[in-house]
Amino acid sequence: MKVPMSAARACLGEAALYSGFGRFVIGHNYWGIKGRGDAGFYTVARVYRTPSTSKNGGYAPHIEKFAKFSSIDAGVRAWAKAKVR
Repeated sequence: MKVPMSAARACLGEAALYSGFGRFVIGHNYWGIKGRGDAGFYTVARVYRTPSTSKNGGYAPHIEKFAKFSSIDAGVRAWAKAKVR
């Protein structure tokens, strides 16, 4: 399958930005795709600031699920599928 050069550049550019130029990659997910990939998912717990009237002193935990892929090819296919929608 032929891919337009602009799509290939966009894929590589987004992968570089979202992954810190390859430094922060888990499960071949270079684009920060949320949900479930072909190899499952991994969770990341983050703490967000909430209005100061909350019980926890203004902070609340939030768990996010990111897709995990079996290969870079599977990750690129998921990225392309998300862009076509």
